[in-house]
Amino acid sequence: MSRKGILRVRTASRNTSALNDVEKGILVLANGERTIEDIVKRCGLDEYQALSAMHVLCALHITDLLPPQRGAKPAPERVASAPPPPPPAPAAPRGGATNEFPPRVEAGPGTAPPEARSKASKSGPGSAESTAKLRALPEIATPAIPTRVLRIVGDDKTREVPLTASTFSIGRHPRNDLVLKDPRISSFHCRIEAEGDKYVILDLKSRNGTLLNSARIDRAVMKPNDIIQLGSTKISYFED
Repeated sequence: MSRKGILRVRTASRNTSALNDVEKGILVLANGERTIEDIVKRCGLDEYQALSAMHVLCALHITDLLPPQRGAKPAPERVASAPPPPPPAPAAPRGGATNEFPPRVEAGPGTAPPEARSKASKSGPGSAESTAKLRALPEIATPAIPTRVLRIVGDDKTREVPLTASTFSIGRHPRNDLVLKDPRISSFHCRIEAEGDKYVILDLKSRNGTLLNSARIDRAVMKPNDIIQLGSTKISYFED
């Protein structure tokens, strides 16, 4: 958790009645302008207690962690230049003589010259020439977005949970996105976050720790076929 990040309360947050006094105190200070470092100084608590309370608020989707704000210079206003004056009208011929050529019609911004309109009528949207050009265009393939799935293997059944949100919390508490009944798992055990095109798993100061491929971790980038172990529960991570 970056100390320069900003903690902001969501406008439509969940019920906060289950929070303890420390978490409620942190929630009052999270006004969307104070950084993590500023909140730790203002709350008057131990740094470990304050950061643990912020982890819980983010895991419950009550607050969001925003990157540090950077000032942006406003773009200079563009002054529109005045259009050039129209050319003077030609003088009338002397002696009543008429011009043997018809007056030239100037094409406006949305009007095409007569010769261009005649060409457009021959090769319009419904003509065989334009249809052949459209058929010759190559098809652009849309890249497939991989689907990330967590597979939980239990004593009696196996279930799969897709990772569709940017943050995904796991633990015994019913407010988690994935609720596990393993007694060795903490109430808010760990959280999975999207970072670009990858997913990162974070341990939330759990009692028995989070194992990734049999190694205890605090934070790690997940790869396909990784095995997460929480208590006695094993979870496999797949990308289709």
